[in-house]
Amino acid sequence: MKIINIGGAQNSGKSTVSKMLNARLPNSIFIEVDDLLSDEEHNALPDMKSKIAAHLGRLYERLEKLVSENKYDYMHFCISHGNDLLEQDQRNCRKFCKVYCNHIESGNGGLSDKPRHA
Repeated sequence: MKIINIGGAQNSGKSTVSKMLNARLPNSIFIEVDDLLSDEEHNALPDMKSKIAAHLGRLYERLEKLVSENKYDYMHFCISHGNDLLEQDQRNCRKFCKVYCNHIESGNGGLSDKPRHA
């Protein structure tokens, strides 16, 4: 089983790439991190750091459940980079399996892909 984390700036195309991967990778699932908390739950949190921590907590709960079910060969998700919590929490992914991280940047009217190794 492989977990793929696509990171990058907001609106850089992470979800688009994740959905393309989901269509091409056999036996895969895309976890939409933004949908892991309801709007009500998200808005009740006091600051951005708390909101990010709550989303990441739910993500790792979901990953743990999916890993234990052993139904998928690939699981992928995308998270905006640029927050110290994200770098710190990538270590949590490593306890599940090998992690592939890509950083996507939009610039000059298109997407570019810079590999990142966890």
